[in-house]
Amino acid sequence: MDDNQFDDHIRKKVAAYEEPGFDPAALADLHYRMAAADSVWPWYSRYRTELIVGAGLALCTLLILWNQWTLNSRGSSLSSQDQSSKFREEQINKLQEEIIYLKHLKPDTIRIVESRDQNSTLYTILLNRIANLQADLQHYRNEQLQNQTIAIRDTLTTLTDFSNSDQQYINAPTRLIPRQEDSKSARAPWNELNTNVKAKQRSLSVKSMRDIEDHYQKGIGIRLGPTVEMSKGIYSLGKGHFDIAGGLLGDFILSPSLSIETGGKYVHRVYSISDQTDLASKTFPQVESGLGTPKNVDIDSWILEVPFNLKYRYPLSLKTHWLTGIGYSSMLFTRQILEYDYTLSGNSTASIYSVYKKERPEFYSGAINFSLGLSNETKRKNIIETSVYYQYGLGNIGAEATQRSFLGVRSVYWFKIK
Repeated sequence: MDDNQFDDHIRKKVAAYEEPGFDPAALADLHYRMAAADSVWPWYSRYRTELIVGAGLALCTLLILWNQWTLNSRGSSLSSQDQSSKFREEQINKLQEEIIYLKHLKPDTIRIVESRDQNSTLYTILLNRIANLQADLQHYRNEQLQNQTIAIRDTLTTLTDFSNSDQQYINAPTRLIPRQEDSKSARAPWNELNTNVKAKQRSLSVKSMRDIEDHYQKGIGIRLGPTVEMSKGIYSLGKGHFDIAGGLLGDFILSPSLSIETGGKYVHRVYSISDQTDLASKTFPQVESGLGTPKNVDIDSWILEVPFNLKYRYPLSLKTHWLTGIGYSSMLFTRQILEYDYTLSGNSTASIYSVYKKERPEFYSGAINFSLGLSNETKRKNIIETSVYYQYGLGNIGAEATQRSFLGVRSVYWFKIK
């Protein structure tokens, strides 16, 4: 029998051997308890060694990286300090060379030129005052020469009288004291030089003021300013109220007499139509035909107006001008609301309302503008302009298709941009 057969024979004997009193249920319970004991232990307890080794390697890696970053930052800071120190040394050397150059530089002639931008009005007044002062000074010089001649003549007369007087005057002091006369001051009286600035401005001719304004104008001037307007509408149907508008305008000065004005103004206009003849002759949008003819219609319009006006200025002085203008305004109706008031049949005291809203913006033909006003320059070189204007409507506008004209006043505060 060889070894393999012997091993198989022993294995069969052992496999067929059963211990007396062996209980398979007890063996299964033992396996169950062992499995339950294994589940109580945490998962990482099985890999404790591997986790410790991995954590150590990660810590070492972080320490090495932190050390390298620290060394690199110190090196970069040192290099930046070296560069900054080199830059300072170069600047110091340049400054020292410049100081040496300036010490050996010979002084040259220094010329100081003073340039003044003089006001045209004050400049004209000062020229007149200088001319008056020169004339007065020459007059007083002539009078002073005459007084000196008279004093010398009186002195000679006194000397002659002294030589022919009695002996008692021989012991008198020999010092000659000429007679002092009241000399007139070379300063001109205040009343003669109290020149009225407004009177001087009014004394200038229109051509002179035009020449002065043209001399100081450089190219096209630009002004911007807020505007406030109050106007009353004149409607082909109905009656309007006073409306207030506001906006921003720009004025482009082409010459001392002509300028172009444009910008934008926003206004909320309200008027009503209550005449039964007008209401019966006019067709309004979305009227309730079942309720009959409205007894009243209230119309609210929100309008953005864009004017384009040509203005002419006539000078009263260098700071005050008459203004007249003509132009055209286009109107953008951003929104409209029409409120209809109907009489309830059978009860005259009760009313029924309906509303029509037009939310879509729409451009209309607009109006022709006419204006007349006055402008005045303030101490800060800004301009206050007040004018009366009239706008004539060119056609039927709005959802209700009525003709509108406006009469009002406006005020603008101009700021000089250029």
